[in-house]
Amino acid sequence: MTCLEIDKDEIALVHWFDKNISKKYLDKRGYEPEQFEDTNYYRMVLNVEDINYIFSTINLLT
Repeated sequence: MTCLEIDKDEIALVHWFDKNISKKYLDKRGYEPEQFEDTNYYRMVLNVEDINYIFSTINLLT
């Protein structure tokens, strides 16, 4: 599952996956998957930006 996570002034594109289904993501170069506690679920941040930067860009494009 890929989702947007908003925390304070940052927005992140995050991919959550199950080790049993998506083992290929554990070897992705340039990314650091984090295991969720003692489960087979992982969280991998794909990109993070300042939320004000995102809104400024949207305003410039409109």
